[in-house]
Amino acid sequence: MPHLRMTTVSLLIGCLMLASPAIAAEDPPLGETPAGTETAQMKWQASAIDQLAAMPDADALLTAAALAATTPSQASRAMTLLDRASAMAPQAADIGLLGIQLCSMQADCAALPRETRLRQLDPHNGIAWMTALHDASGRADAARIDDMLNHMTHATRFDIYFVALTRRFNTALDRVPRSPDEASADDHRADETGHYAQAMNMAMSLVMPAFQDLVRACKPGSPAANARRETCRQIVPSLEQGDSLIANLIGLRIHEWTASDANDLATEEAQYRRLSWQMKQQLDIATSPAISPAKRMAIVLAYEREMDRMAALLTAAGKPLDPPAHWQPQQRLPAPPLAPASP
Repeated sequence: MPHLRMTTVSLLIGCLMLASPAIAAEDPPLGETPAGTETAQMKWQASAIDQLAAMPDADALLTAAALAATTPSQASRAMTLLDRASAMAPQAADIGLLGIQLCSMQADCAALPRETRLRQLDPHNGIAWMTALHDASGRADAARIDDMLNHMTHATRFDIYFVALTRRFNTALDRVPRSPDEASADDHRADETGHYAQAMNMAMSLVMPAFQDLVRACKPGSPAANARRETCRQIVPSLEQGDSLIANLIGLRIHEWTASDANDLATEEAQYRRLSWQMKQQLDIATSPAISPAKRMAIVLAYEREMDRMAALLTAAGKPLDPPAHWQPQQRLPAPPLAPASP
């Protein structure tokens, strides 16, 4: 499994530099190799899948499913393994979301019923409407898009369960031999942090939903999007309470587009400036010796929300959370003109 070197922060900074906040270019499929070639890593994945699939617990089966989904020769096993994990932990929303994402990777799998189940498990999570929104967007069904957005206004957060899944993957990976990619690392971080780096890579590569549909639905410029202005503005607080930076940044962007007046826009700009500063500081300390790999990993896993993890890392490294008075982030495109407030 190739390590995903693009971190969440660097990915998001790249997105913020784009003229339109497209979310991210697609990465090549994990495990992809030239035709007819089987690498040592792929052999390890196949062996790990078999070992984990034989273990009678949800974490092992879930991890086997995630590995199978990214191994071309094993992909057909992914949903069977996932469903076995779900049967062992039927109330686990993080397993439910991963099931939706893995199902969406397969042409013959129906993801919408799985999303309905996730809404029952975590009714306040706006993520549980993203697959339906994607389906409506693909069909250009404006009425259904509006319906999905209206449902999202009742959410209190947009969570991808990154930490919960990372913990599950790490627990399972600790029970199989180290992968060739980990064994060939040129430093000693793996000795200090176990399988967490690989577990985090797996989680981040598999659970990020298609936020592009939400961005396109709310981006001003079309009659349909302009008519959704108030609805999109109501979704902003739950995006800003999500557990990922990407949800927070999308919330800020939609906040900018839908600001009710100059004061509301100034509030968004201040939030964006502070978050941009913290993201820049986190990139600056990415390889800093100020925080050992083990301590860094402990901090990451102590917080469910990525914004909280970032603040804790900066505090541990002695970095200020607020920018100096003169500092400004890279300029975004101007916000659209403020529309008159609805009566």
